Amino acid sequence: MDHKAAVELWTEDGADLLPGMEPMTGKQMIAQWLHGLDEQMKGAKVTQCDVDWQQINVVGGVAYEWGINTQTVLIPDKPEPFKNRGKITLILRRQAEGDWKLALESWNGSPQK
Repeated sequence: MDHKAAVELWTEDGADLLPGMEPMTGKQMIAQWLHGLDEQMKGAKVTQCDVDWQQINVVGGVAYEWGINTQTVLIPDKPEPFKNRGKITLILRRQAEGDWKLALESWNGSPQK
């Protein structure tokens, strides 16, 4: 939940497509949303977060991957932890300096079992 560090993973023109939300485009908009989570998630603790990557492809300066993600979050004043299972797609672009940054993220929930 290091939102400041998470912002640095994004390209300037990145797009974040989260379920139930309008698209967030641009690093500045994504940063505003992430920093807003600090107050919304105050006291919350992520106890588990895993991605089982199913496919990873690199073609020149673009990489794309998809996987199945699971999360468990303890939320203050909630007796049961929040558990989520879903699918995630990431597209990354190699930067001029050689590092990789997120250009697009999209995820959604899986049906409840």
